[in-house]
Amino acid sequence: MTARLTLKETSKQIRKELKETFRDVKFSVKTETYAGGQSVVITKPSDVNIEDVRFIADKYAGATFNSIDDSTKYEDACCGVNPCLCYVHIQNEY
Repeated sequence: MTARLTLKETSKQIRKELKETFRDVKFSVKTETYAGGQSVVITKPSDVNIEDVRFIADKYAGATFNSIDDSTKYEDACCGVNPCLCYVHIQNEY
């Protein structure tokens, strides 16, 4: 099994794929590390469809949170990507 991507590698890959897909659109891709884990936060312009961004971002999400039972699920490799154990959040630019 190949090694998981690090948080830094994950953010670089997301940034690269967003740049290739949305050539003239500027995104912010930042990382956060905290006691409960780590995240990549993508800030997108409001005129870009969130589902188009989510299609890219979901490949790199190694963890998802279920608020109903307060649990974290760790994801296995998908789409040729072995994700880091991190959350990926998408938000609109304000």
